[in-house]
Amino acid sequence: MVGLEGRRFQARGGARRRAPGAGARHQLVFVDRLVATLIHLRHDLPHAVLGVLYGVDRSTVTRAVGEVRRLLAQRGFAVPGRPGLRLRTLEDVFAYAQVRGRRAASGRHRGPGPPTGGRSRRAARLRLGPPSSRARRSRTR
Repeated sequence: MVGLEGRRFQARGGARRRAPGAGARHQLVFVDRLVATLIHLRHDLPHAVLGVLYGVDRSTVTRAVGEVRRLLAQRGFAVPGRPGLRLRTLEDVFAYAQVRGRRAASGRHRGPGPPTGGRSRRAARLRLGPPSSRARRSRTR
């Protein structure tokens, strides 16, 4: 097998080349790939769920999201009310914020977490046990 591939490699004069347009077709058209990417970025929906919604495999969605994210990053982010101004890097964002007299975020992102007072609620739940055991206790009293 190796010898056969080696002879083919030499006969071709190098590695296999594909003609323009050859290869597998996209299972998702560009608009679907863009919408899937925006849904993923906005709502943090897993690729597997998007795959089920679009009727494709998770890996197809993963590849589409990667392609579109690169395109979005290259294009930059438009600033509302400022046509032609695009922020392409984090440094651009900080510079724009400084010029506008605004303080940019420190880079620390506080993600979703428990609501204020969450620790005390969790502690109370731990002391009382799961809701089903609380309900049984209250009925016996």
